[in-house]
Amino acid sequence: VDINELSLHDPIDYSPVRVFNDAGAYQGSTDMAGIMYSGLTPGTAQTVDPYTLVDPDIKPFRTSELMFTLEREIFADFAVTLNATFRRYDQYDWDLLDYRDAYLAEDGSTARESQDWYDSGGTIPSTIDVGVNPDWDGNTGEGGGQEYYYRNENYGYTPYEWTTNRPDYHRDYYGLDLVLNKRLSNKWMLNASFTLQSQKTTYGSGGYMNPNNLWATDGKPYSAYIGSSSGKINMWAFSRWLVKIAGLYQLPYGINFGFTFMAREGWIIRERVRIYDYTIPNTRTRSYWLHLSEFGSERLPTYGNLTIRLEKMISLGDTGRIYLMADLFNVFNTATMIQRYDRDHGTYYIYEDPANNYFRPQRDFDPYSILNPRLLRFGVRFTF
Repeated sequence: VDINELSLHDPIDYSPVRVFNDAGAYQGSTDMAGIMYSGLTPGTAQTVDPYTLVDPDIKPFRTSELMFTLEREIFADFAVTLNATFRRYDQYDWDLLDYRDAYLAEDGSTARESQDWYDSGGTIPSTIDVGVNPDWDGNTGEGGGQEYYYRNENYGYTPYEWTTNRPDYHRDYYGLDLVLNKRLSNKWMLNASFTLQSQKTTYGSGGYMNPNNLWATDGKPYSAYIGSSSGKINMWAFSRWLVKIAGLYQLPYGINFGFTFMAREGWIIRERVRIYDYTIPNTRTRSYWLHLSEFGSERLPTYGNLTIRLEKMISLGDTGRIYLMADLFNVFNTATMIQRYDRDHGTYYIYEDPANNYFRPQRDFDPYSILNPRLLRFGVRFTF
């Protein structure tokens, strides 16, 4: 029925249509495909496999945790706590390429992705001719002499995947926290914490397929790549140590003095160069980003920030109060770099004739954000 020929008063039949009859025979129209049902070959009752098959023996993600806590009150209203933590994260999901149905390997076989698919493409030179480039001199650092790998020409494109658990791969976290807590008494209070922590990624012998950059990431720090909300860029946000202190002292005449201080190790900067190798026979895997230093070896400067507050309380009747406040942020007015782009230097193109090799730079390591400068703020708060 042409919807344009229906009047506003003509009823439309929304009754369901059965795809299979009581005997299980297919009776649906191919026009219903994608609306009333999916995953069927039109005109038949034959089902087809989805693009992603799941291992029937797959296990859920697992966190194993061991904690030790020791707490002691040193004197009245002052306690010290020591926390030691170990966590292991494993049994991650893993999506592997899967050759089946209409998509087979070049030799006509079915296969699931394995380490045997990846061949060495050679080694990274110790220096690259980058021409006139003020941002990078072409020294490949620890990446010089390292092998890079590509998926060999027998395995090209496939839309299919096999989801299973990632063997051997795990992430370990070790943390030690010292917490000092002084409750408000004798006109002062204090809360302070000091943290030492480490978290590393381990691939083991079976936790990877493509061995590129294993030398730079296996057993090295793990960091989440986060921070892009509100227009910010992502950063490798992990610090091996943190200090947080907050305190308050009550002065005479209803005046309170408070402060907060936080310091941490700077976040990680990653350094890479992209290799685009036209000598590789498989055109689908000619390009790889390769690390030039171990992950976690370079960091931004140490971050530290002190904020103080001076507050005066004025009584207003029996229950009301007025608080006059003055806050000073970034007391030392430091211009600490807290966000900047990684050192992704650019792309190096390799041809059969080395005379044609060249490097195309890109802007990298650009500053993005510094700690806000010193700021003085006045405020008034009323309570009733």
